[in-house]
Amino acid sequence: MRSWDGLFKSAVNTSLYALRQPSWLATILNRPSQLLSNLQLLIPNTMPREYARSQRIADLLQREIALLLQKEASFKEAGLITVSFVDVSPDLRNASVYFTCLGPTCSEEDLTDLLNERARRFRRLLGQSLALRAVPQLVFRFDQTLDRANRLTELIDQVNQKD
Repeated sequence: MRSWDGLFKSAVNTSLYALRQPSWLATILNRPSQLLSNLQLLIPNTMPREYARSQRIADLLQREIALLLQKEASFKEAGLITVSFVDVSPDLRNASVYFTCLGPTCSEEDLTDLLNERARRFRRLLGQSLALRAVPQLVFRFDQTLDRANRLTELIDQVNQKD
């Protein structure tokens, strides 16, 4: 393994060599960021990724599952089903799909059971539409965030009324 000094010297020498070449000189003068990018390529782990792969797959699954739920006729009578977020495990084998439901006939337990029964079908449809090596196992869970937020708002209002 090379030391940091060796890596830096190598990057500088490469850049100096490029400066001596007429065709490279024009390239570097037109794109000054190229010198910096060459240095970043030589030094490992200098720039962290913006998103982890699991997060990118979670975003993709969220969009695709929402589209599948819109197309399914059996879920239209349940009301508006919204996919809040998807949590994918680091090994990309399991995904928890959190959803909310707005509608008069929306029952948390019944809808959760229905979605979990159809999870295999959703997984198969996702496998056909996405270019993934393996589609994660899907587990649907009702998102309690809205209920908790409403409860906290009520508690805050009660405290404010007492003052």
